[in-house]
Amino acid sequence: MGLNLSPPVKVMIGLVVDDSLAMHRRIEAAEALMQSAVPDQVVDAVRRFLLGVAENPASVPSHRLAAAKVVLKRDMPKFKRQRIEPSRYDPLCETTAAELIADGLRRTAERDARLKLVSSVPEPPTDKAS
Repeated sequence: MGLNLSPPVKVMIGLVVDDSLAMHRRIEAAEALMQSAVPDQVVDAVRRFLLGVAENPASVPSHRLAAAKVVLKRDMPKFKRQRIEPSRYDPLCETTAAELIADGLRRTAERDARLKLVSSVPEPPTDKAS
């Protein structure tokens, strides 16, 4: 069963398997293949190559890191930030925006009243001892 691959994909595969090339170029070609829409057999072969580089303790650390990062990019789904509403994780917390505003205004009024009390207290007379 032969794969019907485009010429650029064949070139990239040739670069990945070429032992005369610098390792960082081979990893670069492998990354390009992993990011492309290629048949699963190609992805599996390239993944095996990258894992071989990443897991080889004799490999240069920068090559190991680059190869592992390429595999992780392909294997791990993209992390998406998601805003979590309070009502989603706490069913008892069903506070509306109007209630939050009213609560904030109430606390502000209480704080203002305490400040008025503190500022209205007369200062104790000072004894001027001569």
